[in-house]
Amino acid sequence: MLDDLHDADVAIGVARKLAEAAARYQAPDNSDLIQAARMAVLDTVGCMIAGAQEEATIGVATLSHNLPGYCTIFGRGTTCSAPDAALINGTSAHALDFDDACTTVLGHTSAVLVPALISLAEAENLSGAALVDAFIVGVEVQDRLGRIFNPEHYAAGWHSTSTLCTLGAAAGCAHLLGLGAEGILGAISNGFSAAGGSKKQIGSPLKPIHAGLAARAAVEAALLARVGISGDEEPLAGVWGMLRQYGANPSAARVGQAMDNLQIGRALSDGVLQTKRFPSCAATHKTLDGVLRLRNMYNLDPACVALIETWVPADLAANLRYHHPATIGQARFSMAYCATRVLDTGGLQLGDFTTDALAQFGTPETLSKVRMFAVQNGDDPMGMPVRTRITLTSGEQFETTIVHTRGGAECPLGSDEIFEKFINCCVFSGCSQEEARAWGALITALPEADGTRKVMAGLRQSTPE
Repeated sequence: MLDDLHDADVAIGVARKLAEAAARYQAPDNSDLIQAARMAVLDTVGCMIAGAQEEATIGVATLSHNLPGYCTIFGRGTTCSAPDAALINGTSAHALDFDDACTTVLGHTSAVLVPALISLAEAENLSGAALVDAFIVGVEVQDRLGRIFNPEHYAAGWHSTSTLCTLGAAAGCAHLLGLGAEGILGAISNGFSAAGGSKKQIGSPLKPIHAGLAARAAVEAALLARVGISGDEEPLAGVWGMLRQYGANPSAARVGQAMDNLQIGRALSDGVLQTKRFPSCAATHKTLDGVLRLRNMYNLDPACVALIETWVPADLAANLRYHHPATIGQARFSMAYCATRVLDTGGLQLGDFTTDALAQFGTPETLSKVRMFAVQNGDDPMGMPVRTRITLTSGEQFETTIVHTRGGAECPLGSDEIFEKFINCCVFSGCSQEEARAWGALITALPEADGTRKVMAGLRQSTPE
């Protein structure tokens, strides 16, 4: 019976096809693709630096093995082994929820992938070009898995950052190490055994640690594959495969569509990565774009606003369960807190998420101005439009619908905007504008670097204590 079910499984061969495509991938001539990878790495490194002193990052840094190695711990100016660096840097990349989100994975692609790849590249002193190639591979594998697994996997409560991103990052790491199709398949299967993490942890310090654990697991999965250790060749398929165990039930048509035109680089070119301009859960962003649009369009006085109403896809609204946040972590997943800060200030900054700011602005009176309604979502909750309405104390109403998030494929942030975000992240961590710009120049030049160790050594200089 098990064999019959296995033979009929729609996902048979999917992992191998992904591995073979990854192994065939060659360095791109497409300058736009390289530029997209360059900006994603810059954005993620900025988030690592900004999140280096957060509670979750400090916790994993304290408890990690701190084995000696060449790999930089961002924001600390020290080095350790590749797995430990991936754990610590992955946690810091996601600690402020300012890192990018993947619209198909419904998780945080670069917060897992970039720390894992940088740690391995630095350990082996591999080139920046090899790192960029591996990043493009990892994004593609994560995207294809997201299209197959979601929306059921995400709706079941799995934190895709901990699950699907682990497998994609393992594939990227194996490609970086030059393991070939069999080695990449082995790394994907090894990653399956380390994948796990529930959305139950949203709002707690453990949520960003999910990204760190996934990054470390990806590094270790690839290193195990390099010494010949790998798991089952069908990690996705069968009654005990990842699809069925982790709540996904795709049709053969959906799997076929997800695997159609399997060309590495397509996902990144198509813009599946949403670069954040607000340091809060991606589920808040279309509403925040809407509030900002109405505020600016009608020159609204925040003191005259009686009510903000917003209609959010159910799978995303479920993440925003802290109407009255008690901690900074919860505030990042509070539509009420984030929307009222945007209304009051015309933006949402890292400085809005401090204990003092939460005490001052997260009052019951302020939060009561916001009402969020969950609407039924289809197969693409991140792609659904979000309607937002503001009612004034006079009774006058203003309404808008945001179809495309600012920072997404249709309304991307420019390179200058991403660089400025990097500067702001570094300044938030305590360094000067001059230091931040020097660090930004190093990272943007990474794809052309012959070896990553020299670049990372430059980043460790003058790191704030």
